Amino acid sequence: MVTQDLLLQAIEITENTIVITDTLGQILWCNPAYSKTVGLPHEELIGKNPKIFASGLHDKTFYKALWDTILGGSTWRGEMHNKTQSGVPFVLELTINPVKSKNNEITHFIGVGQNITAKKELEMTLIQNDRLTSLGHLASGVAHEINNPLAVMSASLEIILDFLGKEKNLDPKQFEIIQTLIASSQESLLRAKTIVKDLTFLSQEPTTTAALIDIHQVIDSTISVLWNVIKVKAPLTKSYGEIPKVLGDEVKLGQVLLNIIMNAAESMDKLKYKSNHLEIKTELSPNSQVKISVRDTGVGMSQETLDKIFNPFYKFNVNRVGRGLGLTIAHKIIQEMKGTIKVSSEPHVGTLFEILIPSAK
Repeated sequence: MVTQDLLLQAIEITENTIVITDTLGQILWCNPAYSKTVGLPHEELIGKNPKIFASGLHDKTFYKALWDTILGGSTWRGEMHNKTQSGVPFVLELTINPVKSKNNEITHFIGVGQNITAKKELEMTLIQNDRLTSLGHLASGVAHEINNPLAVMSASLEIILDFLGKEKNLDPKQFEIIQTLIASSQESLLRAKTIVKDLTFLSQEPTTTAALIDIHQVIDSTISVLWNVIKVKAPLTKSYGEIPKVLGDEVKLGQVLLNIIMNAAESMDKLKYKSNHLEIKTELSPNSQVKISVRDTGVGMSQETLDKIFNPFYKFNVNRVGRGLGLTIAHKIIQEMKGTIKVSSEPHVGTLFEILIPSAK
């Protein structure tokens, strides 16, 4: 028989945090796991509001949605980024349930949380490592893309200096050649600067703070970095619709697109360039979600491969450098954005990736 003492002991020793508050959020009771997590003894927590541990990473909209849910009598579930009394960040996977009286009035709230800080840190490490692997895979191509415009600039400047060294009075034809060479150098410099800017963008550390994202800007930056791969594999078609911004981390979304577009390009045989095609399309779905489609005419995948494509360490492209985590991480990132990612494919025909993300309100 399970006694009340046994239940209390279970609550006391569990590693999950448990907090009971009144309807204003003032703490009435908490278990040792919560005290340990936030860094304050039980007696000092009584009467305080958990908001004193807010990290500042959640905005007013986040807290309004939370309070609207629980005051409406429903259960709220989500991740809460907080800080301990000494300022150390931690993340709780939290469930808050309203407690009702016999008259169906809300009297208390019970919050049960699991400390997932270590899990989130591991995820961030995997995301960063995967991005560095992808960028490392692109390194030689990116170097080539930068070296080409630099070579043009170098050659143009040598010719200009040669002209200026030999000729005191330039005729109109020579002056026209110099103007053309300067324009070519400026264009090459702009291309090199764009590549460096886009590569820097995709190499940034991800954040835990959601912000408004211009999807077209992220796609263009990704294409710029991947252009050395794309341009020899297939003609590229971009079809951008009128879409709103979405909420999330643009660096993480860039990583998702980097993986998907790179896979699409590498699935096609460059010897079949004229018959290949890569299409990137954005549009607003019927349910007002932002839809990103990446379609290729590559080798395609079997149903067996499709069933495993998001599994950790599964490498459907054996020629790719990496651990087979790219699409697993991509799937996780899109889930964090409250979106979905779907794949359809047919062997020897091609593959279609479709990403749906809620628009920012």
